[in-house]
Amino acid sequence: MKSSVVLVLVLALSAAHVQASVQKVLGLLKEMKSQGEDALEKEEKQHADYTAFCEKTLSEKDRAIEEGTERIERLKADIEKFEASVTTLTSELQAHQKEIEVAQQDSEKNTALRQQEESDYSSTHQEYQESIRAIGEALELLKAQKDSEAEAAMAQLKAKLGKKLEVLLQGPTKAYDFQSQGVVEMLEKLQVKFSEEKEALETLETSKKSSHQQVMDSLAKQVTTASEAQEEKTLFKSKAQQSLATAKTDLEEAESTLAEDVKYKKDLSFDCQKKATEFASNQKLRREELEAIEKASEIIAGKTVAGAQKHLESGGAGLTSKAAAELIDSADKVHIIGYAELLLAEAFAGRAPLSPQLSVLIQRLRNAEAGKNETLQGVREVLQKYLANLEAERRSEIEHEGFCQKELSLNNRTRKQKTAKIESLTAEIQQLQSSVAKLAEDIAEASSQITELSTALSEATRLRSDEKAQNRRTLFEAQAAQEAVTEALKLLQDAFEKSEGISFVQENSKTGVVKLLETVLGDFSRLEAETKAQENAAEQEFKTFKADSNADKASKQTDAEHFDEKKSEQSRVLAQKEADLASSEAELESAEQYHKELAGQCLSSDSEAALQKAHREEEIQNLKTALKELEQ
Repeated sequence: MKSSVVLVLVLALSAAHVQASVQKVLGLLKEMKSQGEDALEKEEKQHADYTAFCEKTLSEKDRAIEEGTERIERLKADIEKFEASVTTLTSELQAHQKEIEVAQQDSEKNTALRQQEESDYSSTHQEYQESIRAIGEALELLKAQKDSEAEAAMAQLKAKLGKKLEVLLQGPTKAYDFQSQGVVEMLEKLQVKFSEEKEALETLETSKKSSHQQVMDSLAKQVTTASEAQEEKTLFKSKAQQSLATAKTDLEEAESTLAEDVKYKKDLSFDCQKKATEFASNQKLRREELEAIEKASEIIAGKTVAGAQKHLESGGAGLTSKAAAELIDSADKVHIIGYAELLLAEAFAGRAPLSPQLSVLIQRLRNAEAGKNETLQGVREVLQKYLANLEAERRSEIEHEGFCQKELSLNNRTRKQKTAKIESLTAEIQQLQSSVAKLAEDIAEASSQITELSTALSEATRLRSDEKAQNRRTLFEAQAAQEAVTEALKLLQDAFEKSEGISFVQENSKTGVVKLLETVLGDFSRLEAETKAQENAAEQEFKTFKADSNADKASKQTDAEHFDEKKSEQSRVLAQKEADLASSEAELESAEQYHKELAGQCLSSDSEAALQKAHREEEIQNLKTALKELEQ
C-alpha cells in the first residue's frame, strides 16, 4: 500500500514545486516530533520544579498555621488572665471604697463623740473650779473669824453644793459653828477632795483626748492606706484593660492571618493536585500524539511537520502560572518636813546615783528641818518644779512614743509599698523583655516571609515568561504547519485530479492520504486554538497569583510594621519601667536606712523602757504625796 502511494505521488507530481511542498510538509512534521519530545522533557522538568514548589510552600504554610494556632491559644489564655485581673481588681477597688467610706463615717462619729465629751468635761471642770474657789473663800473668812461674811459665804457654798455640804458637815450649818475647827478641817478636806477629783478629771480628759487622737490617726491611716491601694490598683486595672484590648486586637489579627493561611493552603493543595492530574493526563496525551506523528510521518514518508506535530502532541501546554499559583506565607507633805525627807529618801532608796534635782530637793528638806535658811514654801516650790519636770518628761516620752509609732508605721508602710512596687515592676519588666524578644522574632519571621514571597513571585514570573515564549513558538509553528499542510493538500489534490484515467491509481489510496492531511490540518488548527486558550488562561492565572502575592506581601509588610511599632513602644515602656525600678530600689534603700535610724531611737529594750517608765511614775506619785503632806 505504502509503495503504491509513493509510486502514485512520484508519477503524479510532475514538477520540483510539488516535491518542495511535500518536503516542506515532511520537514514540519519532523520538526514537530523533535519539539514534542523536547516539550515532553521540559514539561517533566517544569512539573518537577512545580512539585518541589508545592511541597516547600505547603510545608511552610503548615508551619505558619501551627505557629498561628499556638499564638491564638496564647492570646486566648492572656485574654482570660487579663479579664480575671480586671474582675478581681474591680472587686478589690469596690472593697477599698467601702473601707474608706466606713472609716470616714467612723471618723465623723468619733469626732461628734469627742465634741460631746469635751463639752461635758468643760462643764464639769468649771463646776470643780468654782466649788474649790468657793470653799477657799469660805475658809479664809472662817479663819479670819468674820462671822457675818462667813455665814453668807457658807450660804452660797450650801446653795452651790446643796445636800452634799450638809452630809459632809453632818447636819444644817449654824453661824456659831463656823469657828469650829471641825468645820474648817472638813472644808479643807473637801477642798483637797475636789482638787484630786479635778486632777483626775483632767487626767481622764487627757487620756480620752489621746485615745481619740489615736483612733483618728488610725482611721486616717486606714483611709490613706486604702486610698493608696485604690490608686495603685486603679493603675493596675487600667494596665490590665489596656493589655486586654491589645490582646483582643492581636487575637483578631492572628485569627484573620490564620484563616488566610488555611485558605491559601487549601487552594494551593487543590491547584497542586489539579496540576499533578493534568500533568499525568498531558504526558499520556503527548506520548499518544508523538505516536500519531510518527505514523503520519511514515505516511507522508518524512518528518517534515514533526516540529509542528510535536507542539500538537504537547497541546501547547507549558507550566501555567497557576502552577506557581498563590505561593505564600509566608503577643506605737508630809505632815512634817522630816517625814517628807524620809518619804523621798525611801521612795528612791537603792536608786544610785540620785538625780541632781532630787539630791538638791532632799538637801533643802534637811535644811528646812534644821532651820537653815530654808522656808517650807521654798521647798514646796522646788518640789513642784521637780514634779513638773518629771511630768514634762513623761509627756515628752509619750510624744516621742507617738512620734516613733507614727514614723515606724509610715516607714513600714513605705518599705512594704516599695517592696511590692519593686516586685511588680520586676514582673512587668520580665514580661516586657519577653514580649520585646517575641516581637523581634515576629519581625524576623515576617521579613523572612516577605523575602520568600518576593522570591516565589520572581520564580513564578520567570516560569510565566518561559511559558509565554513557548506558547508563542507553538502558535507560530502551528500556523506555519497549517499553511504547509494546506499547500501540500492542494498539491496532492491537484495531482490526483491529473492522474485520473491511469489504471493503476487506486481511489481508496487517494482518499486516505487526503483524509489524513485534512486530519493533520484540523489538529494543527485545534493546536492553535487550544494554545491561545491556554495562554489566555495562564496569563489570567498569573495576574491573579501576582495580585494575591502582592496583597499577601503587603499584609506581611503591615504586620512587620505593626510588630515594629509595638516593639518600639514596649521598648520605651521597658526603659521607663527599668528607670522606675532603679528609683524604687533607691527609695527602698533610703527607707531601710531610715528604719535603722528609727530603730536606734525608738526600739530600745521593752523591759528597760518599762523599768524606766515605772521608776518615773513612782517618782511622780511619791512627789505628789510629799507635796500634799507639805501643803497640809
